Amino acid sequence: MWKRGVFILILFSGFFLSPLKAEENAAAVDYIHFYQKFLSPLKNSHCRMYPSCSAYSKMLFQDYPFPLAMALTADRLSRCGHDSKFYLSANFNGSRRLIDFPATRL
Repeated sequence: MWKRGVFILILFSGFFLSPLKAEENAAAVDYIHFYQKFLSPLKNSHCRMYPSCSAYSKMLFQDYPFPLAMALTADRLSRCGHDSKFYLSANFNGSRRLIDFPATRL
């Protein structure tokens, strides 16, 4: 599973790792914040992963250039809550969560 992310990172590292300013991803972070504040509470459900997929994505957009953050977000969404045997787990407020942080936040 981790091989897919490493492959994407190596394949596109020259294009995706170009230096960008934090302001260039501010719109994406604002959209994610809007989702977290207004839309996510309407679903009455909790992400099985910790941090949640939206919080994970927000961290990516703060740390990586836009194309790489989009690719890593898509990867996270495709594996959200699956293959629990590959993740550490912890109990948060009585519910079991799978722990998965971005590589820059370990």
